[in-house]
Amino acid sequence: SKIFFNIFFASITLAVFIIALYAYIIDIKNSRIKHKFDTTPKITIDYDKTDINLIGEYDGKIEYDSINNEILFFSEDELSYTIVGKYGKIYTTPLEINYKNNENIHDDEVYKKSFGQYKIENDEDGYDYLVDDNNTYPDKYDNIYPISYYKENKKNFLEYLVVDKDKKISLFNYLKNEMKELNNYYDYLYISYDDEDDNNNYKNYLIAKKDQKYGLIDFDENIILNFDYDLLYNYSINDEYLAKIDNKYGIINSKGENLYNFEYDDIKYIDNYKIMLKGSRIGIYYKDKLIVDYSIVYNYVTLPENIKVFDDNLYIITDNDSDEFSKSFLNNTDSYLINKKGKIKRIESHLNTIYKYENNNEILSYFYSISENNNKLLITIYDLDFYQYYAFSIPYDKAYKYSLQIDNIINTDYYKVKLTYEVSKELNTFYYIDLFNSQTTTEEVLLRYFENGYSFILNDNKELKIYKNDKLISLYDDITNYLGGYYFSKDNQIYEVTFKKNSDLE
Repeated sequence: SKIFFNIFFASITLAVFIIALYAYIIDIKNSRIKHKFDTTPKITIDYDKTDINLIGEYDGKIEYDSINNEILFFSEDELSYTIVGKYGKIYTTPLEINYKNNENIHDDEVYKKSFGQYKIENDEDGYDYLVDDNNTYPDKYDNIYPISYYKENKKNFLEYLVVDKDKKISLFNYLKNEMKELNNYYDYLYISYDDEDDNNNYKNYLIAKKDQKYGLIDFDENIILNFDYDLLYNYSINDEYLAKIDNKYGIINSKGENLYNFEYDDIKYIDNYKIMLKGSRIGIYYKDKLIVDYSIVYNYVTLPENIKVFDDNLYIITDNDSDEFSKSFLNNTDSYLINKKGKIKRIESHLNTIYKYENNNEILSYFYSISENNNKLLITIYDLDFYQYYAFSIPYDKAYKYSLQIDNIINTDYYKVKLTYEVSKELNTFYYIDLFNSQTTTEEVLLRYFENGYSFILNDNKELKIYKNDKLISLYDDITNYLGGYYFSKDNQIYEVTFKKNSDLE
């Protein structure tokens, strides 16, 4: 029985060891896959000083992914990245970026370089190449560019590349790996929005440019609209096209019928609104209903660029002067808030926009205007209903050319005002405002906490100040970014802040 007991005990011990070893291997594997990190020790000891140590250096773009709490280092072509985890552990194996599925690190310019398994590359002579792992299309091309359309419900989308070689043009469907050569050469092609017919079938047409004129064709090159237009574009999911003939704009459908006659000097689409310029007056349609009957006077030949929609309200800021601090600019600019019923609020001033970030989304929060009086700039903050929220002034020297910018600070009601003077070199001056309490404040609004009374400020002068309760214990220069945890960066270098006692430094 003793032998049996020893065998039984040894078997149990071996089984436990095997299970533990298996769990350890699986844990290591999962850690590598999920980028699982050791936790940073809590600050539980009474420290008096800090050190800052270099832990990594990379070329390229650094980005902090606040959702996954990781630092991303992008490759030079921005098609792959490496990860520094939230506690500084560096993963050196590059990960390919799937821009179609990863909205957190989506970048339009990068997205244009990668299409399914294919990438567009170009050489120093200006030729483009269609590249995949199998070298499927090894030829060099004069030009390759994408034309894409996504439906509102994200279904039934088409994606093509236009491939131009020796004055012959082809459509490459990179999802199906099909190259279709067209019979005619077009200077430019793009896909119109889908049109739904009575049988719930969807069509896509190609807007084409040939011999400096625009027309509409299908994918078999049958002409839908003749090449008679100086401009043709499709902004909406409906069967309607913005067109231009003899310097006048109109809106037509794919049958060539005039939905709006060619009598407008400019037309802009934005969300549910159409903004129409006729002579020196602006008219506005909401879902094809005229809500502003050309009552807004406007003395320029094109509509302003600064038109926005937020919460289905339309904002028009009539800014067409390049010098935004000239008196003519400040005195001849109006701003309008228009709701979908056509109610208008007007402010006799140019307004700039202020955004803040919530859950990685940029949200329009306030407007501000600028005026000059007695060597001071008066900055007035307006809410989204154009109600005057808060006003404050800052010194202004007319001898300098300057610019002004207001940015939100860390998802709060604190905002940073940056005044930049341009003389022989840039001189930056920073102010801070607390809109929650309607007052100006100091850089203390930048204060962020580690734990147990330890905190830091990283200001716009690239100074990192570390505090123990309210006492400054360390100051470092030339630090540009906070990356999470105790990690900061400058010049694509990552530094870790470590805490020390006075006795450790002796």
